[in-house]
Amino acid sequence: MIVQKVGTMKNSNRLAAIIFFVGLLSLLIAACTTVSTSGDFTLESGETLSGNLVITSGNATIEEEARVTGSILMSSGNLTMNGEVDGDIVMSSGNIDLGPAAVVHGSIRGTSGNIERADGARVEGTISTNQSGFRLGSNFFARFFIILCCLPLILVGGIILFGAWFVRRGAARTPAPAAPAEPPPPPGASEKTPTEKLQQLKELLDQGLITQEEFEDKKAEILGEI
Repeated sequence: MIVQKVGTMKNSNRLAAIIFFVGLLSLLIAACTTVSTSGDFTLESGETLSGNLVITSGNATIEEEARVTGSILMSSGNLTMNGEVDGDIVMSSGNIDLGPAAVVHGSIRGTSGNIERADGARVEGTISTNQSGFRLGSNFFARFFIILCCLPLILVGGIILFGAWFVRRGAARTPAPAAPAEPPPPPGASEKTPTEKLQQLKELLDQGLITQEEFEDKKAEILGEI
């Protein structure tokens, strides 16, 4: 009973550890950057993108009542913005069109292109365009992607390896169940001595249950075992 209780507690601890690692893995993946490497991207009305949106090539559209919880970074292409962005908008080459319902809680920075701002559009930070010293090339996006996405994935890999080691360590320490004890032989099941066998054989002969020939054959067999 004690062994079973200890094994149940260790199984519960391993299950809790696995649930913790899975939850932490989900949080780290959710924090990773959402990337559209090519083509157009549209965040439809009512949708929320958790994290940063990085587009290396293509146009992006953020519809009204759509929300990006991080920043928007674009290497090339045009951005049609009529939703909400919690972070900054960074444009390397392209135009930015802010609709009347657009809300940018951060700043807007760009190296080339135009920014069209409709009445009602709100930018809480600063707007900086055509900055020759502010260069955003492929190296910038590659480094940004590594920092925001690859690094959390490396952490996730480390956590998975640690979790696997922890589970194996717990399994190695779990004592093997004790082998059940062999039941004692039932009364009377012990091996009879040759003398007892001969006496029993003689009783069978006296009772007429076996013939004299059968008696002699069995007697010779019992004496041969001595």
